[in-house]
Amino acid sequence: MKKLALIIDDEPAICQALCGVLEDEGWKTVSANSGENGLKILTKKTPAIVFVDVWMGEMDGIAVLQKIKELDPTLPVIVMSGNGNIETAVKATKCGAAAFLEKPLSIDQVLPSLSYARLSSPEKSFVDKNHKLQIIEPYIGESRQSDEVRKRISALAGRDSAVLITGENGVGKEVIARILHQQSKRCDEVFVAVNCAAIQEDLIESELFGHSKGAFTGAIQDKIGKFEMADGGTIFLDEIAD
Repeated sequence: MKKLALIIDDEPAICQALCGVLEDEGWKTVSANSGENGLKILTKKTPAIVFVDVWMGEMDGIAVLQKIKELDPTLPVIVMSGNGNIETAVKATKCGAAAFLEKPLSIDQVLPSLSYARLSSPEKSFVDKNHKLQIIEPYIGESRQSDEVRKRISALAGRDSAVLITGENGVGKEVIARILHQQSKRCDEVFVAVNCAAIQEDLIESELFGHSKGAFTGAIQDKIGKFEMADGGTIFLDEIAD
């Protein structure tokens, strides 16, 4: 049975594009053009995951997130914003967002976030005393090698050291990074994933460290970098060899 994703965004193009990506991955989708309409859908349908934009009409995405968490603390909510800043990302995370995605969205951002979708087996997830969804064990499998990965995660999660995760494409390096973040003392702060291979060489400095308005042609406004956005939390540099 296909899982259902709810997209709440007042931009029709975003809803259409995101629905297309999810449906290509075998999901069913439903969209709403406002926070109020999205909450109405939640009274009739049971999605496995919700994507919600921050900047909407009368009811913004943070208010929608808070209401969803009141209705169902276990439902994973992915918050999206085209004007990403540290304060918004941190507030969304502390209100229970599973992840914070910066627009314009890319497939490399969206697909990993689906790992937060509610699992069919309830024993594979739980809600802690702070009503925060904790996802445990579903991605690593059961084998001697998997047990070794778990041991390494447990040993590393309490440290502030940089961690190098190696492996072929598709083995789940970002999943491991997210589990490390969830088990660390930074779990209430933001997790920022950066696909280094997708950033143009002449833009990587700006993407990672930000820039001020007018710093170069096309810099029409201040932009914070990924490192600043991840301050206090975790930054995952995917495809760092590139």
